[in-house]
Amino acid sequence: MSAKSYDELETRLTELFDRQERAFPETTREWSDNPVTSMNALDEQRKRRRARTTFGAVGALAAAIAVVVGVMNYNQSGGRVSVKPPVQGQPLGGQVFWQSESNLVQFKADDFLIEANGKKFTAHDTPVTVGIDPGSAAYWTLEVTWQEHGVEMRMNIYFASDGRDWWGTEIRTYDGRIEGDWIEYHGTYFKTPLGQPFVGDLDLSDKASGASLHVHGLWLETHPKKFDCSVGSGTYAIVLDQHSIELSPGSSGTGETALLLDRAACATVPQPDRYTLTWSSADPSVATVAPADCNEIPTDACRRGEVPLYLGVKAGQTTFHAVAEDRNTGAVVGQRDFPVTVKD
Repeated sequence: MSAKSYDELETRLTELFDRQERAFPETTREWSDNPVTSMNALDEQRKRRRARTTFGAVGALAAAIAVVVGVMNYNQSGGRVSVKPPVQGQPLGGQVFWQSESNLVQFKADDFLIEANGKKFTAHDTPVTVGIDPGSAAYWTLEVTWQEHGVEMRMNIYFASDGRDWWGTEIRTYDGRIEGDWIEYHGTYFKTPLGQPFVGDLDLSDKASGASLHVHGLWLETHPKKFDCSVGSGTYAIVLDQHSIELSPGSSGTGETALLLDRAACATVPQPDRYTLTWSSADPSVATVAPADCNEIPTDACRRGEVPLYLGVKAGQTTFHAVAEDRNTGAVVGQRDFPVTVKD
């Protein structure tokens, strides 16, 4: 506190004491021969009293400031946090906390806002439905739905894992209209080692619609299933979420993407482009399998033969056989059989 502030405080206290002194009624006293305090002594006492009061007020003010600062720098987790003024233009949607069934995904944010169709969606003061597709160790989702501004709003996050890291592959929100349609954001989001949460901010915008998604102070945690790296034979494991395959006569379609996993780490092999998968059927008269057309699925996984194309021919049972080979040496590094049933 500056010297000027101390002087102003003392002046105000002096005026207060003078008003209090004038407010006491005058009384008539009889003189006695007993010693009395001189007016000079009273003035000295008054000065000391005012000085004590001034220092007490200053101390109380300092204590109050200390309490305010202490409150500002303490969060619920018991840690210290820095207090910053709001950033100009920062979206202020407010806090959200969503936890899915089985604790597959936890989504906590200090600031959540979707802007779409000229409206701001914050998911506040309305029931929010939290759903999931538990999927597999390689794929799962978080799906939240609520009503706001008279329309349904949704946000879906699609997750993936290679046994080492987890990340988001796609984020979708509704467009804010009565008959909602999806706005899609594709990329790699939140990439983090398994067992650790993602902490940070997310700001996405869609040029076509003018919509945007803002998530600040995000804590995103997920606990997906674990890969079964004991299946098959060889140095590496060929993993599909499907342990058996069911088809119908005349039906065709691409199967789930296979992963080649290092058994020791139970995670994708180093340098996956070094390996290729080939597929065959024990009885092609019942069902056939071949690598998918990579013109339709232009991905590295397709080019490595990890995306199978199934065709059911007639009712019966057979086996699909997958073989992983090292491109450099030609050595077989993994094999696995998948039971297949074709039903009418």
